[in-house]
Amino acid sequence: MCRTYTRAGLFWSGTVAVTAAVVCFAIGQAGAAFQLLQFAFGAWAAALQIPPRR
Repeated sequence: MCRTYTRAGLFWSGTVAVTAAVVCFAIGQAGAAFQLLQFAFGAWAAALQIPPRR
């Protein structure tokens, strides 16, 4: 499993959410897809707030 308190973990979680959203759109579940996209962009925004490891 990924660590969601790391930048890589948050980017990975966002990417998985976008992939799931594409599948939801394909099967006609636009509401679920929209929520997944909101989560993805939130995860990516949170990842950008974490300072890079040195």
